[in-house]
Amino acid sequence: MLRHPISCGCSSKFVKLARAILLRRALGKYRKYLEFAALLILAVGIIWWFSRRLDWGQVKLAVQKSDWRLIILAGGVILLGYLWRAIRWRAFLTPLTKASLREVWIATTVGFGAVLTIGRAGEVVRPVVLAMRDKRVRPAAAFVTIMVERLYDSMTVVLFFAVNLLWFRPAPDMASDFGRARIAGLIFLGVLILGIAVLIWFRRRSPAVIKWIDH
Repeated sequence: MLRHPISCGCSSKFVKLARAILLRRALGKYRKYLEFAALLILAVGIIWWFSRRLDWGQVKLAVQKSDWRLIILAGGVILLGYLWRAIRWRAFLTPLTKASLREVWIATTVGFGAVLTIGRAGEVVRPVVLAMRDKRVRPAAAFVTIMVERLYDSMTVVLFFAVNLLWFRPAPDMASDFGRARIAGLIFLGVLILGIAVLIWFRRRSPAVIKWIDH
């Protein structure tokens, strides 16, 4: 019995589509394990890279002399710091999209690990990891919130600097230098006001900005 060529073609396409769906489901099932394995390999590689020239005798001596209570306390403070950063980042994401605090925290820790490894260029790791782990978060939204976060950080530093100039009284022989510092402070204050204006504008136009970045 002969088969119709069109039906054979459709059947072949259906089989390929079914295989693709099954493969995607299988990858989705083991996705977290694959991500964990990749991160574990990356962590081992980073540890090896930084430890390959260490004097392990000195490391052992330093560990023996250290106070484990202070080490545990420092570790707890660092984890709380990352948790606070994750909460803040999630707050920036809230007007744009919903995000899991757990996934935001994981992306934050991975991102700052990348910053420790390759410097500020590692900032791009955070939004990439978050978009990979939480499908509700678009990459453009994650990148934009990172820029807003950095803008807030810069504004805070400028604000502290400008406020300190109001109460700082220099020595008589440093009056001329302080005059230049005050001018710089006023410039920074102007930048701060401009940054606030940009944030207000972004709050009103954020959907259009995200859409433009996506395209």
